Formats: sequence, C-alpha cells, structure tokens
Amino acid sequence: MKRNKHRHALSLRDRDTVKRFTVPGDILVDVLYIVHRCGIRHQITEVNRDQSNITLRLSCDGSGKFEEQALENIDSIISDYMNFLTGAPNDSFYDEL
Repeated sequence: MKRNKHRHALSLRDRDTVKRFTVPGDILVDVLYIVHRCGIRHQITEVNRDQSNITLRLSCDGSGKFEEQALENIDSIISDYMNFLTGAPNDSFYDEL
C-alpha cells in the first residue's frame, strides 16, 4: 500500500477563511477542544518547544454554523491569556485597593 505523504495537508477552497494562531501550551487543550467541537479544519504548522507554543492554521468554509464565532472565541481566549501574563490594563486599579 502506497502512502501519500501529503495526506494530512490542509486543502483550501476559494471561499475559505484561513487564520493562523500562535497558541501557548497552557491553553492548547482549550483551543483544540473548540476546533474539534466545531469541526474546523486545522493543521499544526509549527511547534516551538522553547517558548512552549504551537502555531495552528485553521480553515473555515462558512458551512459550519459556529465557525466564525469559534474563531472569534479562540482569538479572545488567546488575547485574554496574554493579558493575564503581561498584566491586565487595569491592574493599577487593584493595586490601589
């Protein structure tokens, strides 16, 4: 049996929306849960062990009911996590209490 070495390549269509996300390892399970739950086609394009993150390439064709919302949620999760790591913009408010 001959194996196709490009079998797992993410195929794109003209109407597809493609997004790339760099996902920290701490929230990787959360992001992959959304990806699989919504049936979003995905490909891991890079693994960075030194910084403990991966780069995901996600492709949506608009046929799924929640695809666009899922992409927005993933972006929001990553943004919230990065704000948590670097300190939220309103941290000075809590310092004054």
